[in-house]
Amino acid sequence: MGWWGFTFPLGVYATSTTMLANELPSAFFRILATIFSVAVALLWVVVSGGTLQWAWTGEIFFAPCLGDVEGREGRGVRYLGGGGGGGKMVKEL
Repeated sequence: MGWWGFTFPLGVYATSTTMLANELPSAFFRILATIFSVAVALLWVVVSGGTLQWAWTGEIFFAPCLGDVEGREGRGVRYLGGGGGGGKMVKEL
């Protein structure tokens, strides 16, 4: 899922370079905009294919960090405190 984070910045670069190529009569920016646009399209296809594959196999729905939470719930362990992450672990009897 983290690979989706690469699509947005590259898409912004492609869009802004395309706008710059429209404003400035420069072959360099037209070629660069084309390269960025093709790269973001290919990246999007690769990342969406990986996401669909992980969804099909169920890997995308597995969160390793939740295994520890499930174990704590079974033992009666919970966290007290606010949402800032500074909660105190309390074991109930």
